[in-house]
Amino acid sequence: MSTIQKQKKVLVEEMMREGIKEAAITVIQECGWKGTTMAKIAKAAGVSKGTLYNYFEGKLDMLVFMGKHTSKDLMAQLQNVRTSHLPPPERVDELLRVMMEHLDTNRKITACFVDAHMNDPEAREYLHQHMRYSPWHLFFQSMEEAIKEGVQEGVFYPVHPRTVACIFQHNFFLLAKLLADEGKPHHDIPFDAVPEKEIIATFREFHRHGLIRTSKEVLQV
Repeated sequence: MSTIQKQKKVLVEEMMREGIKEAAITVIQECGWKGTTMAKIAKAAGVSKGTLYNYFEGKLDMLVFMGKHTSKDLMAQLQNVRTSHLPPPERVDELLRVMMEHLDTNRKITACFVDAHMNDPEAREYLHQHMRYSPWHLFFQSMEEAIKEGVQEGVFYPVHPRTVACIFQHNFFLLAKLLADEGKPHHDIPFDAVPEKEIIATFREFHRHGLIRTSKEVLQV
C-alpha cells in the first residue's frame, strides 16, 4: 500500500469514527445510556452493525473514545492553571471557569459520561480502568491543592480540602446533566425564566465565594 493510500485509509477511518461518535451521542441523548445499543447506533450512523464493530469493541469502548477525543485541550488548560502562580482564590476561579466552558461546549458528550457513570456500575468500572487519569481527576487534584493552600494561608474557611474538592467535582456532574437536559424532566429549573448563562454564573459565584472568608480570623462555630 502506497503512502497516499495509507493516508487516505486513515482519513476515511477518522471520518467514520467521527460520524459514529455523533450518532452515538444522538442515540444516548434520546435513549439514555442503558437504552442505547450498538444496533441503534449503527442504524443512526447509517452503517451495518458488523461495520460498527470494526471500529469499536462495544459502546463502552466508544464512550472512552469520545472522552479522550474531547479531553486533550481540557487537560492542557487545567494543567496550566494547576502550575500557575495564581493565589488560591484566583486559581479556584480559573479552574471553575475552564471546567464550565468545557461543559458548555461539550455538554452532550459530558452528559453521556455522567449518565453512564451515575447509572451503570459496569460502565463506571470500565471508565475507571480505561481512563485512569481523566480531566475529572486532574480537576479534583488541582482543586484540592488550591483549597489546601488557601486554608493554610487563611483566605479560605478551615474546610477539609479533599472533601470540598469532591463536592465541587460531583456538583459539576450534576450541572452537566442539568445543562444537557435543559432542566427537564428531572429538575424544576425554569429555563425559560432563568437564562443558562445566569445559572452557570450562579454556580461559579456560589462555589467560589462560598469558600472565601471576609477576614483571616478563625471561624467561630
